[in-house]
Amino acid sequence: MPERFGDFGYSKLHPCYIAKETAAPSDSIMKVFVGGEVVNPGPFEVPEGTTVLEAIVFAGGFTHYAAAYHLHLLMGDKRYSPPLHVQKAPFHKGLAWYGDGNGDIVLEPGANIHVPRH
Repeated sequence: MPERFGDFGYSKLHPCYIAKETAAPSDSIMKVFVGGEVVNPGPFEVPEGTTVLEAIVFAGGFTHYAAAYHLHLLMGDKRYSPPLHVQKAPFHKGLAWYGDGNGDIVLEPGANIHVPRH
C-alpha cells in the first residue's frame, strides 16, 4: 500500500502527487490490474472506491516513459481513455508526476489499467 501524506498519493521511487480529497477508507477489498509504464506492474488488492490515479500509486507510480494522457482502462465490457490531468515536472535529481485529479474515475472490481509508453 502506498504511503499517504494528507490528500496526496505518493510513491517513493517515482514521485506521483495527486492533489484531491481522500475518500474514507473502505473495509471492502477488490482486485485490479495495473500494467505498462508503471514501476511495479501487476495485480493489486485495493479498497473499493479506489480511482485510476490511486491504483497507479499502488503500482509505484508512472515511469519516466509513461504516456499518462493516453491511459487505457477496461472495466467490464467497457473501454475508457480517461482524460487525466497529470504532467511531468523536474523534481530534485529526476522527474515527478503531478496533477489535480480531474478526469479520474472510480474503479470497479476486476478493472484493468494499461499505461502506454510515449
